[in-house]
Amino acid sequence: MQTQRKYLFLEPFLVERIDYFLNNYVAATRGRIVNIVVSLFLLLDKNVRKQYEDLAEDYIENSPYLDFGVKYGEVRKGKILIQLYISSTLEKEFNKYN
Repeated sequence: MQTQRKYLFLEPFLVERIDYFLNNYVAATRGRIVNIVVSLFLLLDKNVRKQYEDLAEDYIENSPYLDFGVKYGEVRKGKILIQLYISSTLEKEFNKYN
């Protein structure tokens, strides 16, 4: 499994939540936490994943803290850059998400 360097842009609200979790429970980097959670998500049944995707989309639409971001190539305003090292399999799986 080849590991690639990828970047993810997160809302400041999410970064604050991750940092809270890190400071209180784990000695790991933000990217490592995000990578683990995303990897565990892939272990779920596809129907269950779809349910969570629908819930996440609804949460984003109704949250004052989050937005869908911008299209590829545009400047990301107000997002915080998180560096991830992920496998090519994980990158292919989540390439459809912004």
